[in-house]
Amino acid sequence: SVEALQVLRNRRADLCVNFSVSIHEFGTLPGVRKVAEVEATNFAILDGHHPLADRSSLFISDMTDFPVGTLPAGNTARMRIEQAVRAQGQVFSPSLEATCPVLMLRSLVGTSMIAMMAGRTIPTNLNAVGCKAIPIVDPDIESRYIQVLEADPRRDSHGLDLMVEALKTSL
Repeated sequence: SVEALQVLRNRRADLCVNFSVSIHEFGTLPGVRKVAEVEATNFAILDGHHPLADRSSLFISDMTDFPVGTLPAGNTARMRIEQAVRAQGQVFSPSLEATCPVLMLRSLVGTSMIAMMAGRTIPTNLNAVGCKAIPIVDPDIESRYIQVLEADPRRDSHGLDLMVEALKTSL
């Protein structure tokens, strides 16, 4: 994130997508302006017949009695979930680590396992395989934000305008 800000300030790029743990005030940073910001939600992915599948949201404490699948260490969503589990005085010990969200999804179909991942990593065939994504809303998980930043003042470019609009739409 710091490197991305430096690239914008030095005018070596016009746009940057920044994954941030907290909201930064970019109005005070010369050469950087925030264009868009979306809070990144963490989800519990589970089989449609799972005992928790009818819930509209879940807390970490709801999931502790079930096996957990997660993406590898170093993944931001996983780090936030690990912190939330530790905040409850428990040890985070996933039953399955998969480097690919699609493999994770295949592994939990028909089981009581819960996979935890960020919204942007959820496979598009979720419903087709009979799974559900339920938001994890837990006060122990620190919010993360996806931000689109631009160099300020911005160069005029129709292509750049199209890119900004596409990013706003897809976030």
